[in-house]
Amino acid sequence: MKQPWAAGPSPADNSPLKSPFTVYLDSWEGYSRRLPVEATGEKADLLLRSIIKNYAIEGSNNGKPSGIFYVDKNAYKRLCSEVINTHMGSKH
Repeated sequence: MKQPWAAGPSPADNSPLKSPFTVYLDSWEGYSRRLPVEATGEKADLLLRSIIKNYAIEGSNNGKPSGIFYVDKNAYKRLCSEVINTHMGSKH
């Protein structure tokens, strides 16, 4: 069994990644991304918050947001690029 982040590009019909909710849908068509407790509040994990808010896709459960977030290959590349640019001063 593959881990969620290793899921292939063509999910099965019952997969939570069949019709995911992307960052670009937030506040559009009635979708509002809800961050998990670990990513909110004063003691929040700031990296986790950034990943979920800016890169992750949210799985679906019967056409509704599942609250389970995944990082696909394209998002992973954008995330790595941001980390390298921000923390290592490189411009890739």
